[in-house]
Amino acid sequence: GYQDQWATNVTSDLAAHGWDGVLIDNANMKPSGYASLPYDEYSTRQSYEDATRSFLANVGPKLQAAGFLVIPNIQHEGTLLTESLWNDWVQFASGGYVEHYSKWNEDSSSWLTGSDWDKEQVFERDTEAAGKIFIGTFYAPTSDVRSMRYARASFLLDWDGGPSALAFIPNPAVDDSWSPEWTVDIGTPVGSRYQVGSA
Repeated sequence: GYQDQWATNVTSDLAAHGWDGVLIDNANMKPSGYASLPYDEYSTRQSYEDATRSFLANVGPKLQAAGFLVIPNIQHEGTLLTESLWNDWVQFASGGYVEHYSKWNEDSSSWLTGSDWDKEQVFERDTEAAGKIFIGTFYAPTSDVRSMRYARASFLLDWDGGPSALAFIPNPAVDDSWSPEWTVDIGTPVGSRYQVGSA
């Protein structure tokens, strides 16, 4: 009942205000950061994850059938967020959203490398291969050119030229997110990406 009412309310609100769609924040596998289990309704972490999947499977197709985009912010929870779970949940939506793309913190540190970096790139590739939208956002100070270049380079390595997007959220949030780094023309790719040393 809650899911159906949510879909009705959000569809009405999107239509009334001329929005293209909705970002569902968050589609979680567990409620850490917001609350702790057990809930009366969800006594285990798995039951919470199942409820989130049920929600996406119900509301995603309804909103898309009404002509709206539906992009869930799928919780980036370590080993819980696997490629198979990502693809399973994205199937119900117009795409998927990764917060803290390419780095964890909001300062000039904690860039993702190794398997953590690989995982996010797989999410981007899989989402675009399914004909859907991948959105990655990251946080950093506006003076942090290194983080900007790292995020943009990572995103472009697997971008298919479609409607996917990279978004920068400045820290502090009152700063302007604009930087000339966003319009540097790096040319047209001449081939597939390949590894050079550890990069």
